[in-house]
Amino acid sequence: MIRIIALIILCVTIWAVGCSKLPNEDMNSNDPSNIQNEQPDNTDPIVNPDDTQNQPETTTAEGRITEITRNNGETVSFRVSDKSKGEYLFNVTSDLSTEVKLGDIVTVTVDGDISETSPMQATAKDVNVTEEFGGAVHTTDIYTVTGISAAKIDEQMRSDGQIFKSFTSYEECQTYLEENGLTEKFNETVGDMDITTLTDGFFEENDLHIFICDENTVVNEGEKEVYLQDSTLFLRLKTTTTEATLRNSSYELYLIPIKKGTEVNEGYILRETELSDNLSEPSPEENLPEEPQNGEQITPDDQVNDTPSDEQSEGTDPSQEAEETN
Repeated sequence: MIRIIALIILCVTIWAVGCSKLPNEDMNSNDPSNIQNEQPDNTDPIVNPDDTQNQPETTTAEGRITEITRNNGETVSFRVSDKSKGEYLFNVTSDLSTEVKLGDIVTVTVDGDISETSPMQATAKDVNVTEEFGGAVHTTDIYTVTGISAAKIDEQMRSDGQIFKSFTSYEECQTYLEENGLTEKFNETVGDMDITTLTDGFFEENDLHIFICDENTVVNEGEKEVYLQDSTLFLRLKTTTTEATLRNSSYELYLIPIKKGTEVNEGYILRETELSDNLSEPSPEENLPEEPQNGEQITPDDQVNDTPSDEQSEGTDPSQEAEETN
């Protein structure tokens, strides 16, 4: 009995002591200094909604650089052709750190969207080279036909910027010219000869590849070179022009024979254009170009270097029909 009474007294004492401490603990819990010490650290950065709205989203486009336009040696724009031959025209700002080079495959980043024009247009923010151009020079003749007009190819030229076709026989070539309204203008340009002269043994040894591009208002036409890389044919042109935009009023055709057995699946024109506003008359000491005959354009280089040999003048060579540029 005494033990029971002692146990009850002990329980009452413990309860009394516990109740006496609760007010102090409650007071401590309400102490602002304790609240600050015990709160978890939720100091996440505050994001200003206006900041995210002012940061434009970026858009990318990938393809091969097919044209570079320069003014006084500085790059002002470049064209990119993607795998589906879609064309992009990118303006260049002074802070672009990557040097753009013809033939390179690149990924171009722009702020915002790319304008849905033809060609699609934007200002390049950054250029990343994914594959450098590694084409090897291929020795062959290049025959030029200028002043071509054909309404049927206007739409494709406006969307793609250039056309590439390959022919393994005269019939294929003639059919394409007829279907696209090129035969009459082609023959007018090269003279009063029929293109059938190309059949005299020509297609037995060669395939014919044709590039079509817009005709520049040329002040000085420079080098022409042919490259081959991984079954792709490249025609590289360097020109000086007074026109910064393409007008699609007339076209140039470049005929390139390649020996049969050479695999060619696609082709690109790589064009380097230097803009010029110098339209002054050349001095008498300079080599003046001859007057065009039958619509054929002759450049100063042609006068000096393009004298066909006897072998080139035979019927199997199309040099009688078009301007030869070696």
